[in-house]
Amino acid sequence: DATMSLDEFWRMINDAKIVDKGFSRENVRTAFIEANQSLEKTLEPDEWIGALIRIAGAKLKKLTSLSVCDKFHTLLERYILMFCCGAETHEFKTAIYQSPVQEVVVAHKTRLKRIFKHYACLNDRHKAQQSDNEMSYSEVAQLVRDINAFDVVCTHQALEQMHTTLHGDHASREGGGLLYHEFTEMVCGLAAFKFPAPYIPLHMKVERFMEVWLSKVKFR
Repeated sequence: DATMSLDEFWRMINDAKIVDKGFSRENVRTAFIEANQSLEKTLEPDEWIGALIRIAGAKLKKLTSLSVCDKFHTLLERYILMFCCGAETHEFKTAIYQSPVQEVVVAHKTRLKRIFKHYACLNDRHKAQQSDNEMSYSEVAQLVRDINAFDVVCTHQALEQMHTTLHGDHASREGGGLLYHEFTEMVCGLAAFKFPAPYIPLHMKVERFMEVWLSKVKFR
């Protein structure tokens, strides 16, 4: 089926966690109706895109420095892709373990290990020794903060959403931390996030992220 009904559109928006106190179900209905150019009560693919553009404009209206295109991109990255693309998440995790990406990870293993160990014991120097083998979400956030990688798209909320998408709810996991291999997955996710151009292979994004962003890490 190449069309989407209002109920189906609503379920997608609900799954993407777009609705909140400042953006209601009525806003979603209005975007659907305004985008629907035909007599049918369903959206064609181009109308679906139009509806999302309207939602992006309304949802992110406070980000006045962003163009319509940037707001649409931000909506996709921060909400749609994060919460509505489970199959793509599986494919992404599979791509991480392909040879080209793993060769980059191995090539930078010494620095990645040093970064991991540094941040894994950053928040509490007195925690159990075995906890130094895990990196908490707050420690991941501190790393991103230290390298100044947060921006209007890579927000704290977006980082937590990516963490949850790749590794589940960190608050419910035993220990709540990432092991080293999970940390490298987060690095790959951040690389894809900071360099979203689809024509750049993932291994090149990871290499560039190492050179441009993780080179900024200063060990205290």
